[in-house]
Amino acid sequence: MPLMEEIEALEKISYKEEIKQFKQDCFRTDRDLYDLILESLKMLWVKKYEKSEAYRIFEISKDFEKILFKDPRYRDHFIHQFQVFLSGLPVIDKQYDSIVDVYSKKFDDQSEVNIEFSWLLAASYHDNGYLVQKFDKWLDSFFTEFLDIKQLPVQIDLYHLLITRNFQEYIDKLTSLYSCLNNNSSKKWQYEGYHKINNHIRKLFTSKIINERNHGMISSLILLDRIEHSKISAMDPNYKKRLFSSVVLPAGLSICLHDKGIFTDPEIKPIEFKKDPISFLLIFCDTIQEWGRPIGPDGSDYELTNPQLSEYYITKDKVSATITYDKIITYNTNTGEKTNFDYKADEITSVLSKLKSSKPKFEITLQSLDKDNEISDFSRTCLR
Repeated sequence: MPLMEEIEALEKISYKEEIKQFKQDCFRTDRDLYDLILESLKMLWVKKYEKSEAYRIFEISKDFEKILFKDPRYRDHFIHQFQVFLSGLPVIDKQYDSIVDVYSKKFDDQSEVNIEFSWLLAASYHDNGYLVQKFDKWLDSFFTEFLDIKQLPVQIDLYHLLITRNFQEYIDKLTSLYSCLNNNSSKKWQYEGYHKINNHIRKLFTSKIINERNHGMISSLILLDRIEHSKISAMDPNYKKRLFSSVVLPAGLSICLHDKGIFTDPEIKPIEFKKDPISFLLIFCDTIQEWGRPIGPDGSDYELTNPQLSEYYITKDKVSATITYDKIITYNTNTGEKTNFDYKADEITSVLSKLKSSKPKFEITLQSLDKDNEISDFSRTCLR
């Protein structure tokens, strides 16, 4: 079944009607897709969940996409984020009660579990940190075009900026939550009080943002910072113990884990659907989402290189995604020739070796329709 048919069949997602309206708008109008997505994000983030401060990043990201496309290797992330968000909704809808049960058992009684809110935060926000990760490139491009300055005489101290925002406290909370979700203890996690810190994970998270400017870590910290310092949070003295603890932080953890530079690290255990379904699902959906992502210097070159999600089969027992390439393109590398199909197959193999789920079983299949380049189907399942 195609993704949009799965969207139409949503039953338990509280904002299912808003999502179905987006689907109808896509087919009924010739409006720019960026504008339609921004409108839907505003409806969900601002009107439904009153997160206007965090939503503002989407408006900035949409405008900056044109600048980021000046990097010839850059691929769209604005449309991509929303497509990832849509891709996860049918899975959550089918697994709704079991996912709610996972998080309900891990948080104290003061907390509120809202799984579709967590997914909205995680999936639609997970790549917003690219603006910061790539800031030196787009800043250089700006000054080169406007003032013909090839190299800026100053460097921005990202470490100092992050420390002054007290982001280390967020990193410690994320580290503690990661340990809690991935152990077999029945002890529930609390936002306040003593938190046992895994120093290896803490060092990994900190080094990724300071030394590598990892966009997943940056996206996570921006989300946490924007929501904690929002007007809604300030008005509710118990906000941190309730929604911030059990809805926002799990989303933040999923965002920081989703980048392969983090979840493939030896310190990170295979992510299990039954222990941390939001992180699992974000990585899975991020991997299958390739269709409709503009690339190239003007953001218009995507028809030949991007595969399509030709089949998306979802039941309580199985999630199967079939990705189809219409055109096989061969690239010359230092180790020989490699196709776009090969690159994706390698990525899928790497990702699914770090995802674990016995039920439902998650599977990704690659197909080629290019008659000039006959390639056998490729299929992998996650760890069981």
